[in-house]
This record gives sequence, structure tokens and C-alpha cells, in this order.
Amino acid sequence: MKSFQELNYRAKILRLRKQAKAVLEAYDLAQASMKFLGYSGNTHYQVDTSQCAPPDPHDERFWENHYILRLHQPKYQTFDAIRSELLWLQAILQDTDLIVPEPVYNMKGELVTVTEIPGLPSPQYATLLRWVKGRRTPKEIRDYHYKALGRVAGKLHDHSAHWQLPKGFTRIDYDWDGLFSDAGLFEISASKLWEAIPIPYQEPFAIVTEQVRDVMNELGTGSDVYGLIHADLCLDVNMLWYRGEIRPIDFDDSAYGYWIYDLAISLAEVEDDDTRHRFQNALLEGYTEIRPMPASQWKHLDLFIGAWHATAMLYAINAWLAQPKFREWSERWRDQEGDYLIQTVARL
Repeated sequence: MKSFQELNYRAKILRLRKQAKAVLEAYDLAQASMKFLGYSGNTHYQVDTSQCAPPDPHDERFWENHYILRLHQPKYQTFDAIRSELLWLQAILQDTDLIVPEPVYNMKGELVTVTEIPGLPSPQYATLLRWVKGRRTPKEIRDYHYKALGRVAGKLHDHSAHWQLPKGFTRIDYDWDGLFSDAGLFEISASKLWEAIPIPYQEPFAIVTEQVRDVMNELGTGSDVYGLIHADLCLDVNMLWYRGEIRPIDFDDSAYGYWIYDLAISLAEVEDDDTRHRFQNALLEGYTEIRPMPASQWKHLDLFIGAWHATAMLYAINAWLAQPKFREWSERWRDQEGDYLIQTVARL
């Protein structure tokens, strides 16, 4: 049997489907229909149980008899980290009025399902969540979308700041070491990634990483500045729009981090100056309806936007070095983030 890495894309998908079927058996849903959604990092399927299970009770939060099945990419998150993500989702649903994906227990009463499918990399973890009602935010993003996102971020941060973490809860820290050192999630050591940064981007990278280290040291990691964050609050991919409200999905990157970093990510790819200022103001207005954002933190917004681009550039270089066949795609991603980084440094 060929190793998974030797397979072409179609063969990988066929082999992953075996894992998906095994996972559904663990939920007593072997007869449910599956629709492949994508393979990029995690592998996602839409699961429809309408033909093999009683109708779910009507719920304005979730699409009846529809679920999302995630096959987690090996080595990205540990078993305990994945379980911790789902525990936070449960707590958000219980403690707030936010609508987030609801985790489903398998027949053993476990949140994370483990499989052992021959020919697939280990570890093999999977999770099942209820499908949140909503649609992608429109391509034409408006100020009110960012105001709604600000309210969501405020509620998430407020919950994080007051939630009593359950025993065994673990997520990575997006402090300086978590973003820029070998302690992060990079497959290749960060020191090697730094060495591979192209010359035009080395100076802006150094400026941002040095300044953000100083600011992080100054801010500290108290609950007034730091806690559990979504870490991917992007309107175009990870938010659903439903009757005038934002519903956040995809908490796979959630981590401990700075509140301002979470907000910076949502604005990282807004290029036009006038638009960026409007969206920033709308985001802050929505956020401060829920909880304060002191000027001592907000003033560092551009710097943390730069930190996001610097980290994303390292991820792009990691992808290039780890998978040389994707070099062209990885170089485009690297250069895009490098150009953003230059623009951000110009605003500091």
C-alpha cells in the first residue's frame, strides 16, 4: 500500500472517505449521506441524517439533521487540544447568547473520535458538530458587518475572561514564543523559517517582531489583555450571517492570545486606507458595546496586524519547505504576506 503522501489528490480523498465512514459508525450514523466539502488542513464533510434518523426538533440555531464532520489534520492539534476546543464551544452555548457549532458526543460518550485506518497518517482524530444556520457574509462587506463582528468578539472575550477552565483544558499560547519561536505550531523549526525570509521582507519582519515583543512584555498576560481567543475572526471565511447577526464558526485555531490580536486578524487584509479606518471604527464601536477596549491596547492595532502578517509569512515558508511541490503557491502566499507587512510597517 502506498503511503498517504505518495497519493495524488483524488486517491487521498478516497482514502480519507474510509475514515469518515468509520467515524460515522461511531455515532450510529453509518446510513447518513456525506457530501465532501474540502481537504485543506482538516477534511470536512456535510452529513445529512434526514433519511436515517428522526427529525431534529426545530431550532433557529441549527440546520435540522445536518452536521459537519471534521477529520483533523495529523499533528496540528493534540487530542486534548481538540477536546478543549469543543468544551469551550459547549460553554459558549450554555453561558452566552452566541450561536456557535454544537459538539456531538459519539456512542461512547466522547467528544473526539479516534480511528485507526490503514494507510492514513496518525493520529486520526475526528469530531462532529451541528450545522449552524446562516450564510457566508456578502462579498460587499459593510460597516455594520464589522460592528456586528465587534459585538461577537466582545462577547467571546468577556466569556473567556470569566470562564472557569475545566480540568485538563489546553490550547497553544499565541504569545511571542507561540507566534515566532520553535514553540509554535510550525512543522519546520522557526529558526529555519526565519533564515528563508526573502531579503525585501527581512527588515519589516524584524521591525514588527521586535516591537511586538516589547509591547507584549509591556502588556503582560493578565485577563484584562489576554485570554482564550478565536484567533481567526475573518468575515469572509469563518463567520455566518443570519438575520442581522454574526455567528462565528471554525474554532480550530482558537488559542490563548491578546484581545487586540484577535481584533487585528479581522482587519488584516483590508487594504484601502479609508475603508480600513471605517471598519476599525465600526469594529471598536461594536466591541465597546459589550466590554471596554482601553486606548493603551487599541493603539497597538496596526502592530498586531503586522504580527499576523509576519506569522502568516512563516506559515507560507513552512508550507514551501515542507511540501516543495507546492512551491509556486507557497511563494505567492509568502510574497502577499510580505507586501502586507511592508504596508503595515509604513503605518507604525
